Amino acid sequence: MSNMSRFMVQAPSRVSGADDQGRGARETRGQRWLDRQAVVVLLLSAFLIGLPSPAFAQPIAAFLQNAYTRDTAYQDAERALAAAQDELRRQQGDPEAAQLSLTRAQEGVAVNQAKLAQAREESESRAVEAYAGVLVAQADVALAGERKELTALQLQAAELRFRAGAISNADLARVRDQDAQAASAVRSAQRALDQAQARLRPYGNITPQALPEPPALEPTRFAVTNHARALEAAQQAREAERALALAAGPDSPPLDRAARERDLARARAALSDVQRTLSDTLEAARRRYQSAQENLRLSRESQTRVTAELAAAQRRFQAGAIAQVTLKQSQIAKQEADRAVQAALAELWNAGYGLRVAGNQ
Repeated sequence: MSNMSRFMVQAPSRVSGADDQGRGARETRGQRWLDRQAVVVLLLSAFLIGLPSPAFAQPIAAFLQNAYTRDTAYQDAERALAAAQDELRRQQGDPEAAQLSLTRAQEGVAVNQAKLAQAREESESRAVEAYAGVLVAQADVALAGERKELTALQLQAAELRFRAGAISNADLARVRDQDAQAASAVRSAQRALDQAQARLRPYGNITPQALPEPPALEPTRFAVTNHARALEAAQQAREAERALALAAGPDSPPLDRAARERDLARARAALSDVQRTLSDTLEAARRRYQSAQENLRLSRESQTRVTAELAAAQRRFQAGAIAQVTLKQSQIAKQEADRAVQAALAELWNAGYGLRVAGNQ
């Protein structure tokens, strides 16, 4: 075969090798691009995971559906009830269990059920306080901001009057001091809002919504008969009575019986103290709730009046009959009325849960 013939035979193999190399280079570049994209995705995912989850608006009714489950006191009460129920099942499943042991286990379940219900009311009470606290703090920030705007307008007017020789340097200094105090009040209100939001944060990253008026309660329908503390004190008194009955036999030493009698007297006195304390607490909770209802009524009446006054002031301002400072004062009065209603609603919610914690229907 001639050299030309050999070249013509070998040429296809060289072209094929070049194609393979090109394909390999393209595959390598494509794989590198995919690797870079994978790294970008991983870095972006890590960045997004590191960001705080966005807050979402949640009405108080939805908030209260599971807020209590985040409370450690409720979780402890839940575990205690589960342990009491396990003990009752163990006693019921034991054919040789004494009737007294079964009775004690049943009483333990009843007491722990009451404690769990009490823990839920207390947990929800703390959750409502945290939720409403943010709303009141937000109203305080808004009010402080309105007052700062007023002092800024007053300072602007004072500086103009000072340059015109209408007021003294001392007068101007006094207005400047008022403006500085208003600015400090804004910062204080913002710090209080930050603290209120920190107290709400354990319940999730949520934004509270405006409080509705809570469902009306009838304070006289609440009692302390089945209160968890009363049931627990009554159980301890029964245990003392049982211990005395066991020590009443002819074989029991007199000193042992005397000790059991003292224990029973102390248990009964403790029960009386608990009942008296619970009754006093319930009565105070009733008064607080009724006072909160009245305060909300008065606050809304004031809000209605001030709203009408602000509307009149706005019309007069548009007509050029009053200055901007006077309009701002009316706006502040409206902001104060709004804040009072917000605080009254928060207090009514808190007082309602205070009533639920103090007694049960």
